[in-house]
Amino acid sequence: MFAAATFPGELSGLGLSWANAGLCLAPILAWNLALGSKLRMERFNKSIPGWYDAGENVLRGAAMIYPCFRPLDPHASLFEPGIWTYASGTLVYFASWLPLMAEYPADWMKSLPVQLAPAYTPMLWFAGVALMAGSPLEILLAGLFVGAHVGEYLLRWEPRTKGD
Repeated sequence: MFAAATFPGELSGLGLSWANAGLCLAPILAWNLALGSKLRMERFNKSIPGWYDAGENVLRGAAMIYPCFRPLDPHASLFEPGIWTYASGTLVYFASWLPLMAEYPADWMKSLPVQLAPAYTPMLWFAGVALMAGSPLEILLAGLFVGAHVGEYLLRWEPRTKGD
């Protein structure tokens, strides 16, 4: 999938650059900051163990910070598919929030796959970032974080709330 993907090769690509993969996170972070308070999360009220929450946040930090040290590689064989994966993944991720922001959600919007979508759709744009940066380690970090994030949503999920 990645040309000559080795751990030493991954580390040799580290460094700060004006065109680093971390720039791809700006629209995602802006979206989260601007609209995060609009999410209706009544179905996610259960508490989770502190160790799980801490572990998920460590993985989130690793998956979000690591791209800031990876330059985008326009010469990578998967750069162009990476752009398309990132762009379409970002749109899917943004769209996945809409049912959780609906004032009067339809029944289909209350289903578990729809409610979990903001937790699992980041894998799409993360994959695009990894492809553009030629970074198999980013795919691994993103996969671990997204898995933990989906797990957090599942642990917090309450199938029914008052008024359903």
